[in-house]
Amino acid sequence: MTEPDKDVIDGQQSADHLFISYATEDGELAEWLTLRLTAEGYKVWCDRVKLLGGESYPRDIDKAIKTQTFRMLALISKNSLIKANPLKERTLGHSITQQRKIDFVIPLLVDAIRSDELDWMDSDLTYIPFRDSWAQALVQLIKKLRSIYAPTPLPNGARLVSDWISQQSSLTNRKERLWTNLFEIKSMPDFIYRITPPNDFKVTDPDWIYHAQSERILWSFEVPDSKIDYIAVKWNDNRRLSYGVPPIDIATVLIKEHMRRLCIKKKAQETIDGVIYLSNLTAPDNWLRFPDYKGKQTRVLASGQRTVRSIGGTRSPYRYHLAPIFRPLLRKYGVPVLELQVRLYLTDTDGKALQPGIMNRRRKRIARSWWNYHWLSRVFAIAQWAFNGQSTCNLAEGRGYEIILSRSPLAVVAPLSIDERLLALPETVEETLDTVEDELEDSEWDEE
Repeated sequence: MTEPDKDVIDGQQSADHLFISYATEDGELAEWLTLRLTAEGYKVWCDRVKLLGGESYPRDIDKAIKTQTFRMLALISKNSLIKANPLKERTLGHSITQQRKIDFVIPLLVDAIRSDELDWMDSDLTYIPFRDSWAQALVQLIKKLRSIYAPTPLPNGARLVSDWISQQSSLTNRKERLWTNLFEIKSMPDFIYRITPPNDFKVTDPDWIYHAQSERILWSFEVPDSKIDYIAVKWNDNRRLSYGVPPIDIATVLIKEHMRRLCIKKKAQETIDGVIYLSNLTAPDNWLRFPDYKGKQTRVLASGQRTVRSIGGTRSPYRYHLAPIFRPLLRKYGVPVLELQVRLYLTDTDGKALQPGIMNRRRKRIARSWWNYHWLSRVFAIAQWAFNGQSTCNLAEGRGYEIILSRSPLAVVAPLSIDERLLALPETVEETLDTVEDELEDSEWDEE
């Protein structure tokens, strides 16, 4: 499909570029947008990325805007409202709007700006909001461009972006600390006990943690009664021997049960099939407060609310909950560790779980805008919540043995670091394309 003849200039349909107007302070968003739109096949002019599409940035900007620009993408921010160049470019764009009777300027709202802070040219425009989620706003922008038949003359746009990224060097000689989601188990019993209880044996201690291999064989880090028959087995023996199961697997199950009980004690919820998740009962005001990896005090929600809109326009709220998964890994990394995986569990506002298919789709969309530091922040937040902010935590507190965990995840120091200011994309081009296409093709619902 092509744009109607009203945009044919000088007898030729040469206006096939998108021109990005922005203030220097908003350069990261301008570059990010340039690369993503190029990957979608659009020709984009942005003076931070000058070589995509096989041509350089125009010397005569005014002429390029008038004769070769299909639409101007204006990044509206507090800085761009007062800077001379973006103001001049928008003024020219609004003049073209009046001359051609089209919405030549597509405004992208970068900051939280009040209506009385906008100038008369920009105050009555419909903005695409980039304040909260660049990914979601990008979807809206591409829908807008498709609705006005914006040309996409770069069928190899994704390859151009990929090649451009590969040519950029963001490595520096500075050392960098790389965080993991692994918490060292600093101390634990050397032995587990294979217990053979008598026929009339009953568990009278509700805090005793054990694993029943069968009705006649129980495993635990402690023996509840010295009169009961048992044998001591080293837990790091991964042979099945005559036990029918590797002792290391039994130790893994026991530590995992310790963590489950700790979470329940701290008011986490548990589903019938064993999913642990946080709710507004977990924290007094629903916030988990913690010092991040830089030592700065911050917070994340234990549970948040989203709204879904059906094809008919009906809006329905639902809730997402942080759902930690703790996996003891006693041999894999050389030292025993506890791996913390952060998942999301979704319910309606009454706490009823969403259907699996719906839950997976919505969970995917929520997590799309969470980059590595978002996930790392939630690892730190859950650790702070679970371990009460102490440097170590004894999972077996009050028992006759100790399982001591470090509160801070393990980290390694790399000899080189990445200068994130030079990074063009926080995710791969392929992931970006998948994200955008999924959003554009899914018309069943739309999230705010």
